[in-house]
Amino acid sequence: MLVALASCGLADVRPEAYRVEPTEEQVAKGKALLDEAWEAQGLDKLAEVETYEVIASDHWPGMMGRMGDLWPWERRRMALRYIPGTFDAQVESLEGEYDGTVYGLQSWQYYAQEPGKEVEFLEEGDDRITFGLAAFQYFFELADRLKRTDQIAYAGSLDFGGTTYEVVMVSWGDLAPQEDVDQYRLLIHPETKRIEWVTYTIRDNYLPAPASLYGTIHFEDFREVEGIWFSYKQSVYLNENASNPEKYAHQLTVRDIRLNAVSAASLRPGKNIVPVGDDKPLANP
Repeated sequence: MLVALASCGLADVRPEAYRVEPTEEQVAKGKALLDEAWEAQGLDKLAEVETYEVIASDHWPGMMGRMGDLWPWERRRMALRYIPGTFDAQVESLEGEYDGTVYGLQSWQYYAQEPGKEVEFLEEGDDRITFGLAAFQYFFELADRLKRTDQIAYAGSLDFGGTTYEVVMVSWGDLAPQEDVDQYRLLIHPETKRIEWVTYTIRDNYLPAPASLYGTIHFEDFREVEGIWFSYKQSVYLNENASNPEKYAHQLTVRDIRLNAVSAASLRPGKNIVPVGDDKPLANP
């Protein structure tokens, strides 16, 4: 999936023919396609879910993987727990040296909890874990989150991997590249109507990175959980590596997803912290 650089050096994930202001028809069609994907993935039911828990393992191969790995444990089972529509989140290692160790975010305040000890909120959080918790949740809820943006437009079709996808561009404020705002290029399957590929910029990163950096995530192995379709295999590629399935930067393999298995209160251990919902310290993820 080729991506151009804007004159300012920023990655621009818009298809070449659509690097202009979208027409009213393109805006209307883009919104309709995104709404259709939202419904096809059952995300209209997400509002009825108090929490969800994802049991998974995350593989970061090679030297670059060791540099970029978000978690202190390597390829171990972990539980990711989320309150939909927020960034109140928690991860717990389920085996190995860190078994029972919990890290979390509550209204963007970082906390940690060692086995048998109380939750401790820390002034200096772990940037990797913070990034990972927020980014993973965003991708699980992607169509639901992106429906709320103010810039959505149809951007043609794209042949990739033997399938002709419908393309929708999404951003905030402007679809053109911006220094502190991300772009998302969604590839929607023509039959299932689900989002299968997303190419996105990475303006906010936990590691120093060039403005030209972008990623592509492949959602596959969709499974239904109480009416919601979740991707049980999510592979992330950097820059132009998406055409080679073996060159993923990391791959999340989901083993189980349970709705309402934990309470929202358990993900908000700070009793006096005001919920901020979908608001973020930055303009977008």
